[in-house]
Amino acid sequence: MPRPPAPAPERAEPEPAPSPSAKAEPRDRPRMAKAPPRRPHPLSNPIILVVLAMVISSVAAVAFAR
Repeated sequence: MPRPPAPAPERAEPEPAPSPSAKAEPRDRPRMAKAPPRRPHPLSNPIILVVLAMVISSVAAVAFAR
């Protein structure tokens, strides 16, 4: 038994172009965040340098004392 022919697909009508009087809504653009304030270099503090030198010298003294 032969099949009946398949119905032709319906063509979609093209959407009408927007009228020239219609204006697009303004979009919110992402803005650049402000740069964080620059922090001072942590090793520029003299106290840190003194503590670091004392720790290094103490470790060296213990290592060579054995």
